[in-house]
Amino acid sequence: MALQETALLEMNKKQLVSLVLDYQSKCDGFFSKFNDKLAVIESDLSIAKNVNSKLLEKITDLERRMNESDQYSRRECLEISGIPSSVNNDILEGTVLTILEKIGSAVPAENIEAIHRLKLYNNMSNKVIMKLSRRKDVFRIFTSKNKLKGIDLSDLNIEKGTKIYINESLCNAYKSMWNECKSLKTRGLIHSYWVYNGKLSIKEKEDSKIINASHINDLKQFLPGG
Repeated sequence: MALQETALLEMNKKQLVSLVLDYQSKCDGFFSKFNDKLAVIESDLSIAKNVNSKLLEKITDLERRMNESDQYSRRECLEISGIPSSVNNDILEGTVLTILEKIGSAVPAENIEAIHRLKLYNNMSNKVIMKLSRRKDVFRIFTSKNKLKGIDLSDLNIEKGTKIYINESLCNAYKSMWNECKSLKTRGLIHSYWVYNGKLSIKEKEDSKIINASHINDLKQFLPGG
């Protein structure tokens, strides 16, 4: 290092300028090559982002179709909530049929393919799935569900005041969206949401247009900055 300092001190102005210009030329060459490589990297990164974006769009589209297909497969199913566990499996079907009679939507036993309780971890929940063989029975029951509020269930050994609800059966993806809508509603980010005929519909405001959702990404638009 001392020799270099000595050599620099012995150089005249012309030699120093020449040395500086030489270093500047080398630096310019280095940064030029660096910028060229950086441009290539940025180009490759842009292409990768574009490809990734298209792949995500395709994945989302496939998931959306799967969600819609899964939900469509449940079009003949209804979920009944509130029937207490004291109503055992031996009388569960008869209890459901009687409840339907009470709301004016009696269904012949032969039109019911299955009635069973949903499992909740290791226990049975108070939710019952009913699968019907005819879609028009589903519509008829669903349009009569509001009558559940005024029926007397004492003859079915169901405690007075027990609330019974009938809803469309939702696949897992739609259940997740339903729960997210519940959160959005609580936070005041949407006005209302509902499911009818296998479609999840949302209104951001009372006078907003109805938006149908079939993928969790559809709900991002209601989030701040979405």
